[in-house]
Amino acid sequence: MRIEVNGNHYEVGEGKLLDILLDLGFDVPHLCYHKAIGSYGACRLCLVEIEENGWKIVTSCSTDVKDGMKIRTSSKRIWELRKGVVELLANYTSSEVIKKLASSYGIEVKGDKKCVLCGLCVNVCNLIGISAISFENRGVGRRVNAPFGIPTEFCVGCLACTNVCPTGAIRFENGKLMVGDRVLSEHRFLRCERCGKEVLSEKHYEKLSVEGVLCESCKKYVQAKKRINSRL
Repeated sequence: MRIEVNGNHYEVGEGKLLDILLDLGFDVPHLCYHKAIGSYGACRLCLVEIEENGWKIVTSCSTDVKDGMKIRTSSKRIWELRKGVVELLANYTSSEVIKKLASSYGIEVKGDKKCVLCGLCVNVCNLIGISAISFENRGVGRRVNAPFGIPTEFCVGCLACTNVCPTGAIRFENGKLMVGDRVLSEHRFLRCERCGKEVLSEKHYEKLSVEGVLCESCKKYVQAKKRINSRL
């Protein structure tokens, strides 16, 4: 397909507009989108303009690329809309990601939380079929938590939530999965049989059909050694 971005033409494949723009090197801010999870459209930062019976604003994370599409990634209208979103976030959160965005728009950060309520952690937990965490409350009291605010036994400690979190709000410390000052679950991690590095939780290990516990580096070493020995 052939598309036009900011007056320049590009040959691209199918996919979500945000992915295509990022692959082409365009700086499109986003918080709630992860390619492995799909579109959620919560943060509204990835707004762009497309020409469709006049120029209209769309969320690039939820828009499919079409042949002949014309896109603007930067305009006064887009800048003002994004600035409005960043102002709201800066009043609530203070993560490094938000500080960087706020600085680019000349906005003072007043918030004191790391979580931006993007929903990625909740969505990835649902996607893998565990659903151990969710949103609770509404409005200013909305937050991510375990059911009834009690550390959940359903969490397997895969840490997918920590990997997709854009701000580092969800973290694993001293055997505890936490967001803010709330403990979501507790886990004992198994160590690599070769180097002693913590690899995965006991619950996660029980869910996997694997023998032995090896970190990625040691796994590659053992596999390479087996291949060499098989040729001798």
